[in-house]
Amino acid sequence: MTAEDAPGRVRRSALFVDFDNIYSGLADTDRRAAEAFATDPDRWVRWLSSGADTSGPFERRFLVRICYLNPVAFGRFRPFFTRNGFKVVDCPPLTQRQKNSADIHMVLDILDALEHRSAYDEFVVASADADFTPVMMRLRAHDRLTAIVTAGPAAAAYRSVCDSVISPDELAAVVLTTRSDGDRPPARAGAAEPAGARREAAGPVAEPTAVRRPATPDERLLEAVRAAVRAAPRPLVTAAAAQAALSVDPTLSERGWAGAGKFAVFLSTYLPELRYVPQPQPGYVFDPTRHTEADVPAGAAELARGDLAPLPAQVCLVTNAPALSSAQYAVLFEELAADVAENGFDAGTFKRVRDRAHLREQPIRRAVVSSVVQGMVYAGTRPRPGMSASDLAATWLENLKELCANAQMQLEPHEVQQLEEWILGGVR
Repeated sequence: MTAEDAPGRVRRSALFVDFDNIYSGLADTDRRAAEAFATDPDRWVRWLSSGADTSGPFERRFLVRICYLNPVAFGRFRPFFTRNGFKVVDCPPLTQRQKNSADIHMVLDILDALEHRSAYDEFVVASADADFTPVMMRLRAHDRLTAIVTAGPAAAAYRSVCDSVISPDELAAVVLTTRSDGDRPPARAGAAEPAGARREAAGPVAEPTAVRRPATPDERLLEAVRAAVRAAPRPLVTAAAAQAALSVDPTLSERGWAGAGKFAVFLSTYLPELRYVPQPQPGYVFDPTRHTEADVPAGAAELARGDLAPLPAQVCLVTNAPALSSAQYAVLFEELAADVAENGFDAGTFKRVRDRAHLREQPIRRAVVSSVVQGMVYAGTRPRPGMSASDLAATWLENLKELCANAQMQLEPHEVQQLEEWILGGVR
């Protein structure tokens, strides 16, 4: 296939967008992200057009772009898609519960495209609807690459039959990127991966080596960061180093880090005596006269499933739940409750909770936070101020029970108790 050619590859791709599914999924987390997705498709399509896999970078050439949209509820967004080269298929509601036929239209068009003489290399489906699992299996049987773009929790079986999965937090980050960011899309755009693999979004985009300084920042800011790094017994997570500067000037981030744009660039520009390493995420800062990269903590909080008790390990295998210990889940729920109380729930929640967990020396990846929170939303509970860590943990527990039931994993009463001890046991 042409998708497997040498570097400089171009994938002939076909893009099918279930608008209602994506818009509603984003709106559950952050309505701003939903509106940005609907009014600026060019931004996320250009992001999707570039990717990378184990063979290196590639470009997607979308020969087909089709958006399936409910004209009654979302007709106002039609012009934004037509002017960006999409064919828009109206899928009006057919029942009193507003059910439409978008999924049937999409399946028929995908199967037609499968037989097209252009022989598309890849099919990209923007929908978290697990009803597309059989058609993805059909595409794989015909040796076609597949990618899904999700804006909500996607069933494990659906994810496992796709070559790449773009998660809700990745999509939200892309659509909320403003034009003032140099019009450069965030790193990676749906890199291919082995079927069923779980992955974290790529690390930070390489920062420029030189930044034009508009003015040297207040020395108190710099000294606050130096003091925080000196006081740390090991390399300091970037969130803690940044907080040290923000404690002196809370507006520093809003004003672009003294002209640097990002904290990593702020460090390299104004504090070159310190060392910054971006991996493991979210990055660490240290004084090279005291520490080396060997002192940087390991990257992931997840355990190997074999390190869990037998029942939790089985549940993780069947449901794709993150393999965290009770203590790690407790940190996640406690920091999620604290962050939502302070900031509300939006597209930035996943990153902030990740950073807060790192400050407690529990390096939980953003993708893990996203997976858990999206599961809560899918279960019908949107994190909100006033919810305790126990409330959030109980919501995640109910979601796990439902996922087990859907996978026909029948739990005996004593196994339900073990599940409760695993998820709720460490929460204060």
